[in-house]
Amino acid sequence: GFLLTGNSNNSAWVLRLDKKLNVIWEQRLNYHSLPAQIRSSICTFDENIFFVGTLEESNENKMWIGGITSKGEKIFDKIFPVSQATEGASIIEINEKTLGICGYHNHPRNRENGFFCTVDRSGNLLKYSSVGGREFDKLNDLTLLFNGDVALVGTSNSFSRGARRSSAWTVILNKKMNTDMNRTAGKTIANPMSNITVANFQTLPQLCCNEQTAAFWQLVFQVKKF
Repeated sequence: GFLLTGNSNNSAWVLRLDKKLNVIWEQRLNYHSLPAQIRSSICTFDENIFFVGTLEESNENKMWIGGITSKGEKIFDKIFPVSQATEGASIIEINEKTLGICGYHNHPRNRENGFFCTVDRSGNLLKYSSVGGREFDKLNDLTLLFNGDVALVGTSNSFSRGARRSSAWTVILNKKMNTDMNRTAGKTIANPMSNITVANFQTLPQLCCNEQTAAFWQLVFQVKKF
């Protein structure tokens, strides 16, 4: 069968379908009935779903993460303080005990600064790294590289002070969560709506950006083999 997650109005949902796409069960997900949206989810080998997104509490957006079994039983759900995470944009499985999350946090001292963190399967924070130059930086997607490093992509204004357009932004963090690469591209394209997704092709991550101006480019970087 299939497990699906999505949003309807201000609510998040998870559905289980059989092979003929008939609904076996469906469940509305919420945190104390607050408006919530799922941004990304994964299904692990043990058929558990883990998701990340955002919800609104006391007029502030906060990152919301949770887990649910294939039978619809809640594993956990929790929110993070806004100083750590305003929105979780993407989630991956690092190993059988650890999940990786990227997104951004919006704080009076930081205008949308990117972050990457790891949590255990109960949602407890293990490691946290603030990434960016504190100038409208957002991390949108991430992937685990074959050598254990994490590649993250998003948009940033930090490297073009005074510019009103975002640049495509690429970051690689090693296992110690130190930055091995931090680059931007596309500064000459006057479109702030740039969006980047990341996918693995063999052992080379390939980063693509498709602008509303129909401009298209891809960045390919080589990863050191161990």
